Amino acid sequence: EFHLSQYLVEKEYLMYRITAINTKKRKSCEVLDAKLQQSQSKIKRLENEVDGLRNYICLLSTNNSKLKNEVEALTKKTERVKKNEVIQEQAHLNEEMVNITEGMINRNDEPSVQKLRETIVSLTKDNNLFKNQLEKKVKELKEIRQIYGKTIIALSSERRKTELLVKKTEKESKQFTKANVKASSIEDSHNIDVEKVRNLISVTKTRVSSVYSTKY
Repeated sequence: EFHLSQYLVEKEYLMYRITAINTKKRKSCEVLDAKLQQSQSKIKRLENEVDGLRNYICLLSTNNSKLKNEVEALTKKTERVKKNEVIQEQAHLNEEMVNITEGMINRNDEPSVQKLRETIVSLTKDNNLFKNQLEKKVKELKEIRQIYGKTIIALSSERRKTELLVKKTEKESKQFTKANVKASSIEDSHNIDVEKVRNLISVTKTRVSSVYSTKY
C-alpha cells in the first residue's frame, strides 16, 4: 500500500508537471507564433522596400542615360549650328568683298571708295555681333555641361545611398530569418520535454500495474 500510494503521488506529480509543461509550451508557442507572424510581416515589408529601391535605381540609371544622350545631342547640334553659321557668314563676307572689289575696278571714283568704307564698317559691326553671339552660345553650352556634371554627381550619390539602404534591409531580412530558425528550435525542445514526460508516465503506469498484479 505504501508503494502504491507513492506511485499515485508520483503519478499526480507527473500529471501536474505535464499540465505545467503543456501550459508553458502553449504560451511559448503563442508568443513564438506572434513573433513569427511579426517577423514575416516585417520581412515581407522589407522585401517590398528592396524591390522598390531596386526599381528606383533602375529609374535613376534610365534618367541618367536619357540626360546624357540629351546633352550629347545638344552639344552636337550646337557645334553643327556654330559651324554652319561660320561657313555662311564667311561666304557672305567673301561675296561682299568680291562685289566691292568689282565695284572699285569698274568705278574708280570717290563715291565708290566712300561706299567701300561704309560697307567695311558695317561688315566689321556684323562680324563683332556674330562673335558676341557665338561666345554667348559657347557660354550657354559650358553652363549646360556644368549642370549635367552636377546632376551626374547627385545621381551617383543618390544611387550609393540607395545601394547602402538595400544592403541594410537585406541584412535585417537575414537576421529575422535566423530568429525564425531559433524559434523553431525552441519549439522542438519543448516537444522533446513533453515526449520525455510521456515516457515517464508510461513507465510509471507499468510499475503500478506490476504492483497491483503482485499484490492481488
